[in-house]
Amino acid sequence: MIEKYYLSPEYLHIGCEKPAAYFIPFSGDENAFSDRESSSRFTLLNGIWDFKFYPNVRELDFSAPSYPSRECCPDKMKVPFCWQLEMNKGYDVPNYINQDYPYPVDPPHLPDVIPAALYRRETEFVKKDDKKYFLTFEGVSSCFYLWVNGQFTGYSQVSHAESKFDVTDKLVSGKNTVEALVIKHCDGSYMEDQDFFRLSGIFRDVYILERDERYLKDIHILREFSEDFSEAEVTVKPEFSENTAFSWTLFSPSGEKILCGEEAGEFSIKISSPVLWSSELPERYSLELKYGDEKIGFRVSLVKAEIKDKCFLINGKKIKFYGINRHDSHPENGYSVTMEDMIRDINILKGANVNMIRTSHYPNDPRFVDLCEKAGFMLVDEADFETHGMGYNYGDWYWDYWAHLADTPEWKDACLDRAERLFERDKNYGCVVMWSLGNESGCGENHRHMANWIRSRDKNAIIHYENARLEYEGRVGGRDFKDISDVESRMYAELTYLEEYLNDEKHTKPFFYCEYVSDKSTGDIPLHWRDFEKYDNYSGGCIWEYCDHAVNIGTREEPKYRYGGDFGDYPNDKYYCVDGLVYPDRSPRPGFFDMKQTYIPITASYENGVLKVFNKRFFKALSEYELKAVFSYDMTEGSPVTLDVSGILPREEKEFKLSPEKTDGVVTLTVYLVLKEDTFYAKKGFEAGFVQFILSNGVIEYKEEEKCPPEISEDRNNYYILLNGISYIFSKISGKITSVRKGEDELLNAPVEFSLWRHTFSHKDDMERARYDKAYQKTYSVEMTKDEDIKISCNISFAASAMPPALRGTVSYTFSADGSVKIFFTGDRTENAQPLPRFGLIFSLKKEFEDVEYFGYGPKETYPDRYISQRLGLMRSTVTGEYEKYIRPCESSSHYKTKYARVSSPKASVEFYDTDKRGFSFKALHFNDRQMNTVLHSDELVPLDETVVSIDYKLHAENQGLTYLEPERAFTEKHIEFSYIIKVK
Repeated sequence: MIEKYYLSPEYLHIGCEKPAAYFIPFSGDENAFSDRESSSRFTLLNGIWDFKFYPNVRELDFSAPSYPSRECCPDKMKVPFCWQLEMNKGYDVPNYINQDYPYPVDPPHLPDVIPAALYRRETEFVKKDDKKYFLTFEGVSSCFYLWVNGQFTGYSQVSHAESKFDVTDKLVSGKNTVEALVIKHCDGSYMEDQDFFRLSGIFRDVYILERDERYLKDIHILREFSEDFSEAEVTVKPEFSENTAFSWTLFSPSGEKILCGEEAGEFSIKISSPVLWSSELPERYSLELKYGDEKIGFRVSLVKAEIKDKCFLINGKKIKFYGINRHDSHPENGYSVTMEDMIRDINILKGANVNMIRTSHYPNDPRFVDLCEKAGFMLVDEADFETHGMGYNYGDWYWDYWAHLADTPEWKDACLDRAERLFERDKNYGCVVMWSLGNESGCGENHRHMANWIRSRDKNAIIHYENARLEYEGRVGGRDFKDISDVESRMYAELTYLEEYLNDEKHTKPFFYCEYVSDKSTGDIPLHWRDFEKYDNYSGGCIWEYCDHAVNIGTREEPKYRYGGDFGDYPNDKYYCVDGLVYPDRSPRPGFFDMKQTYIPITASYENGVLKVFNKRFFKALSEYELKAVFSYDMTEGSPVTLDVSGILPREEKEFKLSPEKTDGVVTLTVYLVLKEDTFYAKKGFEAGFVQFILSNGVIEYKEEEKCPPEISEDRNNYYILLNGISYIFSKISGKITSVRKGEDELLNAPVEFSLWRHTFSHKDDMERARYDKAYQKTYSVEMTKDEDIKISCNISFAASAMPPALRGTVSYTFSADGSVKIFFTGDRTENAQPLPRFGLIFSLKKEFEDVEYFGYGPKETYPDRYISQRLGLMRSTVTGEYEKYIRPCESSSHYKTKYARVSSPKASVEFYDTDKRGFSFKALHFNDRQMNTVLHSDELVPLDETVVSIDYKLHAENQGLTYLEPERAFTEKHIEFSYIIKVK
């Protein structure tokens, strides 16, 4: 009788092999360090499987002896894949949820309706009598029953863990049938309430391994070092199915054979002057084991992670983690990622100066760990365990129940199973510097059992768990869980708290941000380092998160990304999943550069003609880099000078003498850190980052032309001004420029407007309460004076209907004989009005204005809280190319501290000049804020038949959370005063 194992936490794995280290066997004449697909012992079952979808598994009698052979599988399904992504076939829908469960919170009970699917694969196989065979599923969500040739073989759960079955007695030579009934939800789903799309299916590789009758079942490789790291001892603990003699050979990182021997059990290898592994120098030894006709290769990284004197040490040195949280995620394949996908992520992150990855929130593909160790990434390897939604209780957060699964004896085995499957698979990888017990599951005794079990397997293991913190109250009255985690981990903690923690002598653990910043708050990344990198007990952290999670319903050439709620899914958390540093196709969002620039491996200072460059690394000189130093004068860039930094040793500094040719106007020195040669992740000349110094913060001078006095006439409603061949109409009623003509060509699409509002999708409450999105200009009076110039002054205010004025002031327009128009505003925000999200002018030009040139922070968008990753200089672009296509339209594409901008068409141009050295924010798009507020996806935006230019006195910070640390980010001024010069040609 086949039980309904999926309904009870008592049943976790039926017929499975116990968890063991990941490795692939090879035959004796093969290269044991090749890709697994090249092994003759490895048979991959990926491809197209027969498929049958069941709307409800509860209606299915899969315990009957004739199941599943009686079932017709009329459809086809790719493996690996997630069945919800076969759009429009009725196989359920993708469902994005951050915290909630997709069913009532009543563990272990599940809904009355649970979709499922039967997968069937027929394969020809040659079975050898003297071999054993193991069928492995590397990832199935959420659980599955397995039949081989009609015989029930087993059951397994834990979506992101390997399930291995001995199928020796079930396979035959010739045609074999493998069938798996995959169920969308099981009792274990209560432990997998992570922030991602909820998908189902066989999403990782399926394969058969051929083994000798006497075979290596498991192996544990442990490392010990002398105090000065001059000696290393590697202890190898193999576990065979039967007592077996074997030989071993150790190769150096360069491939030289250095030691060998023959053993019949545990053995140790002593290495003098070992080559140590680090994220900067990821050198690995190679250990080969041979027995019978089987050969297995292991990469051995000699690295020691430890905590001493409140500090996190790698190989005895105090370290900083420049990290990122990463999901296995693909816009077309869901949880399924290929080797090529993983390598692409590795290369992107290596080029972004990242040295740590947290496998949020489950073990990633097993090959990803090896790729990380090879490329040089430290890992926080995380168990597949999150119960975030357990804490909801019709109101206040239910602290007790949040930890229900983590603190209930009935769930102890399930918790331990997830720790065991995490640790055993990856235990031989030295790049795993922390073992994480999961994410956001409260804290309870089962977490303590998990931590203690891992420590029993490796006394040097470092345990991470964020909820095992000082303030956590897992029960009413609280209990002390601080012993569970070896680091003091936090998510999104206030920086004031961080400073207090680091300076408090009673705290004995290093501080680690397992998650910090998110989405468009990446301008805060530098604040998490600027004042805290100096603390030895500050270990750094991992940014949330690497990539946007979205489903592409378009093509790869023209993607259409969709998020929660777009598929009729409920409950959902809408667009909360599109909060990454890269888009789903891995093209960078602007925040990616904020991370890259903060994580750059140098710091630099410049004073009195001396450039000082400091190597932030801990183990490696800057040997693969050189510096390109460039002085710029106003809008002219000087010739680059190459500086040799290759000899700057870790944590050391070098000086270079550099002097500018002049010091007036706008003078900058920009030093670019670039690769000298090709690497595995980037080509020669690739920029790792830059440091820029503003040596003189002048203005870009407006060049006056030959003076020609302006002419003016008027009627009842308008003034008519002729200025150097350009005609202006100024309304006496609205107090606005309503027309600008060059010859017969009208340049404006609408009157020039002030605006207090900008589109956004976060921090909207104050703005919406103030109705700034509906505020408009009220003009009280218009006066004109004329001498050499013409000056029109207006008393104005801004308010929405049913609201008092939020801002009162005076604006003047001076039409000068030199052909320019100077706009000057002075005013005050009224007493009770909320801070403004934005204040500036909007010029709606004809759509032919396509070419853009500006001197400001670019080329990516920049804001008061987000500009350090971009440089100040002259940029050229197009209006079409300026739009930053976030998946959900939002405030974007502005350029902070712009000193000059020009937008031009084939027939005319409009130039804007800063007059007071503070700069303005500049934006030019074929969209406006109100239009973007009406659509939910950027691919639904239709470009307007106009070019919308914004010239803003100020924009409020995109992220309001840390404005108290940098007041200039916030738009809190009561008094506002600014002026611009505009020149139409």
